[in-house]
Amino acid sequence: MPDVHNLKPPGHRITLGMKTFRLVSQQQHLLSETCAVYSANAVSPAFDEIVINLDEPCKISRGHFDSLPAATDLSSSIQRVNDHVKMSHGSLLHLHASSLVDPSNHTRTIMIVGNSFAGKTTLSLAAAVSRWRLIAEDLNFLDADGSLVPLPLPVSLRSGTRDLVLHSTGIDPLPIIADRWVVRPDLYHKQPAPAIFSVAILLDKLDINDPGPLEILRVSPHKFLRSILSLSNALLIKDGTDRLFNAIESCTCMFFREGSLEQRLEALNS
Repeated sequence: MPDVHNLKPPGHRITLGMKTFRLVSQQQHLLSETCAVYSANAVSPAFDEIVINLDEPCKISRGHFDSLPAATDLSSSIQRVNDHVKMSHGSLLHLHASSLVDPSNHTRTIMIVGNSFAGKTTLSLAAAVSRWRLIAEDLNFLDADGSLVPLPLPVSLRSGTRDLVLHSTGIDPLPIIADRWVVRPDLYHKQPAPAIFSVAILLDKLDINDPGPLEILRVSPHKFLRSILSLSNALLIKDGTDRLFNAIESCTCMFFREGSLEQRLEALNS
């Protein structure tokens, strides 16, 4: 079998965020399937490419280092690509959050912050299929020019998320690949957006089986910043805290406690 490192078909290259990546694998069927998932981001050869070898185990930093085995199926291959793309932007100021922009007013942007199981992905996906456009989901990167870096990656769904989105919006977020990944490039805003948010929301953990009524608490930008610092690398980046504060200084900052997805979505759209 020929060495795929020496084969450089354009379809195996993708640009995501500020980087160009070349996907390689001896598993030709898996490589073709993975490239098809990211086909909207396919590009011609670039001078400075980052190679993602789907066949080799690797270590990925998620605040700590996780060891990932070689990709053996499409779902693990998508996970590998997503993790590499995020890690390659790790030197930028970043925050564990979703960001969305109003397609009819590109100066209106929303930040949704939350720990795992807070409902961040569910709310941002419901907002995207019904009205808004995602800039990034899960991790937001701010470049040196003060812009949010668009990162149109497949969205990973937890069990029950699809049904919640369908029930709250009447829209099924198809297609879903490998029973887990929403592959919808059309839900993303394609251009960098100013990192000046109109609304910033911090979500408490959501009990999807028995949510209480939504409670909205408005807070100052300073209090909001203190609440989200641990979800960012701002303390490790020069002027990171100041830059993060600048992004929320003039926006409406809110804590969402409890609440169904419908209540959260209505409040976000109001």
